[in-house]
Amino acid sequence: MAYLYLDSWATKYFGVGNDLDEDEYSTYTLKGVRLPFALGTDAFLPSSWNGLFRYAAEFDLEYAKFQGMDIKDAKRFGAGYNLTYNSAERNEWSRRGSFVQFKHIFYNSGFVRKIFDTRTYIPLSFLPEGAIALGSFLEDLDGDVPFDRLAKPDGIMQLRGWEEGLMADKTFWVLQAELRTHLFWRIKGALFYDAGKVANSVKELNDSRWHRAIGAGARFLVNKKTKSHVRADFSIVDGKDFGMAIKINEAF
Repeated sequence: MAYLYLDSWATKYFGVGNDLDEDEYSTYTLKGVRLPFALGTDAFLPSSWNGLFRYAAEFDLEYAKFQGMDIKDAKRFGAGYNLTYNSAERNEWSRRGSFVQFKHIFYNSGFVRKIFDTRTYIPLSFLPEGAIALGSFLEDLDGDVPFDRLAKPDGIMQLRGWEEGLMADKTFWVLQAELRTHLFWRIKGALFYDAGKVANSVKELNDSRWHRAIGAGARFLVNKKTKSHVRADFSIVDGKDFGMAIKINEAF
């Protein structure tokens, strides 16, 4: 599996911390390309595991050019592995099963990235295509972490409606819950609750307060076979700010 990210826009840097001042920031332009990809297999695993378990080599290639701040351009290469258990439905609207993945990636620029991603899906028979989705995502960084690669919610997949970068540090944790159901024709809907926080380490997470996004969203089904869809989520962030996130396919 591979992804390609192209960056070319002005970005805000608020600093490091869980409760940053949204009125104090530096502006810079990031131009670059990033190509993370994984080469996975279930070879040599017991056949009784029936394809539920996989392992993979992880790679992350990146070139970043910065303008507006006194920062050197970066060429980064990361390599590591992931271990995955996946019994969830293989589509973009999972209603049953679980997903657990651990990633461990080492970068030549002197930092290490660890991710522990867990999700479970519980079907609800009294709703058309109804399900409860629950997720936990923990990202932990060690070493000399570049400011642009600090752990933080993106505001689209995690803590929907949150401004990206308004909290950032070496460790990020988000908990998510979502009620999914079909409404009519190709229209689906969801109610969701996201809560996230950052800290300098896993041990220090308890000292950080939770930030929350509560809301609802609409989904338009594009492909019936894969259940691919376009989604729009609308949220109230920390009980006072209005947020919105638009993306292809589900948040988790």
